[in-house]
Amino acid sequence: MNRDELISRLNEHIQAEILARRIYTAMAEHVASVDLSLSLKMIAAEEEEHARLLSEQVQRLGEAPASYRSDPEEKILKIIKESKHDEDLIRLTFVLEERAIIEYKNDLLVLEDPTVHTVVTRILEDEIDHRNAFSNIINLYRASAEAAESESPLDVFIDSIDAGVHRLNRNWSEMFMSGIIGALHVTFGALAMSAVTGGLTGLLGEKAAFVIGAAIFPIGFILLKLSRSELFTENFLVPVGPVFEGKEPISKLGKLWMWTLLGNLFGAIAFTGLVALGGAHSLGTLPAEHIKLLALYKVSRSYQEEFFSAFWAGVIITTMTWLVLATKDQVVKMIAIWSTIFVLAILSFTHVIVSTSEVFLGMLMGADITVLTWLKKIFIPGALGNLTGGLLFIALLHYLQIIHAKKAHERYEAEKERFLSKIIMDKLRL
Repeated sequence: MNRDELISRLNEHIQAEILARRIYTAMAEHVASVDLSLSLKMIAAEEEEHARLLSEQVQRLGEAPASYRSDPEEKILKIIKESKHDEDLIRLTFVLEERAIIEYKNDLLVLEDPTVHTVVTRILEDEIDHRNAFSNIINLYRASAEAAESESPLDVFIDSIDAGVHRLNRNWSEMFMSGIIGALHVTFGALAMSAVTGGLTGLLGEKAAFVIGAAIFPIGFILLKLSRSELFTENFLVPVGPVFEGKEPISKLGKLWMWTLLGNLFGAIAFTGLVALGGAHSLGTLPAEHIKLLALYKVSRSYQEEFFSAFWAGVIITTMTWLVLATKDQVVKMIAIWSTIFVLAILSFTHVIVSTSEVFLGMLMGADITVLTWLKKIFIPGALGNLTGGLLFIALLHYLQIIHAKKAHERYEAEKERFLSKIIMDKLRL
């Protein structure tokens, strides 16, 4: 690059730095955020310093800096006035800084004057800092906007990953104790349903009483969620995500399932044992007859009927888990729990832990059921059906949905950035 070319190039950079200083000053007056306004004013001062340094180099080479052209500034000021959001303005500054960085980097490859090379290197470092600062601000705006919007399935899945990792990395005793407490809670719900149904049958008839009782049943699951205890069947979604994503080994998932299932079974058996110790009437007289009939009904179904009843229970429980993840509002969470668990109860689906509690308590109330019958008619088809419906149906379908959503999101973000940059560059005609 000869002397005249160097002076011409420096004058172009002076024009760009003066333009940047005026743009950032105008933006500082336009943006709503006080902090952002101060940042823009500081960067504008640095751009003015860049123009001064470059002007000194032109003068050192024996020429006067060229006069400032205002045409590009008028176009950009029009864009600023048309912008409705601070984020739009920051995207504009990011594009301008990116362009400046490219220009300075290209010049450094051909600059032979060591003094000019040093000045341009210093300016380039500042421009990179500006670009990074604007990039961070854009990311903050994006994160804030995403948090304010209703969550997409991809957002729900991403949020669930950390929760899943936490669940998988607890020690066995925490898993076991959480399982015991979870079984106690849902058993209270089953007893409440039987008490209401038993108490209203004579007054309203069997069917109407059962519908009202089913509406009471979700109490146990609301207790479960509020206390953050857990059931074996709840772990077909949240802790599965990290395994699907390769963040955790499948052995940890097996460990979680084993200890929560053992804790649930222990809780159901312990509850029945304590009732037996206190006497059947320690629960009052209302639930006894209904829970006995309910237990007999559940073991009367064929293996195939029991499996598919459990399958749909797995579907509805895992759906409940997804809905609770998908909303932040506590009232909406409670509505999601009540509505899904009401479906579980009104259709007499087999939830392996709830049905275990019901059968054991039914046995205590006089139902002619053996432990072997429970094992063959409730536990084996119930556990397999719940697992199949929850994991292989709902969880897998959601994960396939997520895979496509991730790809679509990546394509959308890349296309959006290209589109916005093109729009800005076209408007500036740079």
